Amino acid sequence: MKILKYLLLFVLVIVVGGAVYLASLDGKYEVSRSCTINAPLSMTFNTVNEFKTWGEWGPWKEKDSSIVYYFPAITSGENGSYTWTGTDPKKGMIRNVSVSQNKEILQKIKMDDYEESDIYWNFEAVENGTKITWGIKGEMPFLVRWMAESMDEKIGPMYDRGFELLEEYLQGKMNEHSVVYSGEVDYGGGFYVYLSTSCTFDQVPQKMEEMMPKIHKYVKENGIITSGYPFTVYHKWDEDNHTTMFSVGIPVRERVKTNGTVLVGFQKRVKTAKFTSKGAYKYGGDAWMFGFKTLEEKGLKIPEGAEPFEVYLTSPMTTENPADYVTEIYLPVE
Repeated sequence: MKILKYLLLFVLVIVVGGAVYLASLDGKYEVSRSCTINAPLSMTFNTVNEFKTWGEWGPWKEKDSSIVYYFPAITSGENGSYTWTGTDPKKGMIRNVSVSQNKEILQKIKMDDYEESDIYWNFEAVENGTKITWGIKGEMPFLVRWMAESMDEKIGPMYDRGFELLEEYLQGKMNEHSVVYSGEVDYGGGFYVYLSTSCTFDQVPQKMEEMMPKIHKYVKENGIITSGYPFTVYHKWDEDNHTTMFSVGIPVRERVKTNGTVLVGFQKRVKTAKFTSKGAYKYGGDAWMFGFKTLEEKGLKIPEGAEPFEVYLTSPMTTENPADYVTEIYLPVE
């Protein structure tokens, strides 16, 4: 009997000691990671805000291939949510409790039978893209308070990997591009103001970046009424010497007086083969090659001395995702 009493006393000491030890622990934890992602602010924010994208870039699938996602009617903005089932945890849920566009997202997460924890996202536009912070904070149940100290070690690397996958996902979306043949159309018939230059092929992008803002500024400062989208017309294209002469212009409602380097021209109505390119400007060369190949396949010829041109339906100033840039290419045909 004495042995039993001593054993019970020993167990009691262990229990009391353990309780005292656990009571001395805080049990609260907070883990956060930050990085700069090479993607526009609103695109990054909108991707995180839309739970349907989480299965594409979330790091959890790499550790648990059995995860299945379930999406309700609302998956973004306040009250947006999603649930999942898996191996560990067996079930979980995340919901948005507060969303401040392009600034902050506050969420609640619940896994298995544990208490809810708080997740927070902060977003800030920086020179190289978007600075993003991803954090979680909560409190461990009394009996496992000791696990709070190890939460950074468990969650931190997963968040780091999540940032890597998120950037890969965003870069993939930004590099999406396509071009389609839109048929033969008659185009033109109006005045336009323009700037011209000659340069080597590799200087074209830089020259355009310099000239387009100048022509827009001239139009705005002189109160000129425009009548269409900005464009570039290629007057000469010398493959042997890798040089070109081109103009950037903006259609205007009527003939206007100009001064300095800005000139006014008139575009005659011309029969063209039209191609619609969607995607970053760096894929423009592919779109033009597609156009020339299509003309060849259809037996269409560009008249001697004709001047192909492209029209920009979107602007990088107002369209953040390069994959959404829309350019119309017009190749004059006989």
